[in-house]
Amino acid sequence: MAQLKSGTTINGQTAWHAGNDGASSGLDADLLDGQQGTYYVDPANLSAAVPANKGGTGQTSYTTGDIIYASGSAALSKLTAVATGNALISGGTSTAPSWGKIGLTTHISGTLAVGNGGTGQTSYTTGDLLYASGSAALSKLTAVATGNVLISGGTSTAPSWGKVALTTHVSGTLPIGNGGTGVTTTPSNGQLLIGNGSGYTVASLGASNSVKVNTASGSATIDAENLEILAIMDIGL
Repeated sequence: MAQLKSGTTINGQTAWHAGNDGASSGLDADLLDGQQGTYYVDPANLSAAVPANKGGTGQTSYTTGDIIYASGSAALSKLTAVATGNALISGGTSTAPSWGKIGLTTHISGTLAVGNGGTGQTSYTTGDLLYASGSAALSKLTAVATGNVLISGGTSTAPSWGKVALTTHVSGTLPIGNGGTGVTTTPSNGQLLIGNGSGYTVASLGASNSVKVNTASGSATIDAENLEILAIMDIGL
């Protein structure tokens, strides 16, 4: 096998051989378009963007907020950012996504829980009321017949529909203008409600030497015998 000595030239040019192979050889045989292989490793030396089908993006610049998405089987595109408050929404298969508002009738599933500001309910009947049945739950109170009112069950107890109990569910005194008496005094035996010009007063019938008033539980009577004697005296019999 013929061997070339170091410094051998052919037509005045250095001959390439195993002994002078490499980056420091100074020979064009080691170069690609006049550059060493390491030149092409540095992205700064690329003259164009590496396409998506070669492992790149095909993009050379971005604006803050841009999103990269597949716009084809071998291409990537940029989706520009929009105003705050928009969400990224799928356009469906083979369609580019877009920014937009969430459509509550089309873009959500399930039921919004109380813990997320919802009710946890999905259907209602006309007249239903919502009430807290726990620290993180809302329940429905079904409507009932006309004439009932909503009554508190007390703390930590569900409300209910029912009739107003006048002994426990009201306060104050019902005035005359609303069908009451305006009086809270409990009358004693034989006392009556007597008009006083602006309301009522609980009072007893006055007795005298000539008239006797007999009172008992739930009754007041005038002694008729005394009235008869007075009548006889008045006519002079």
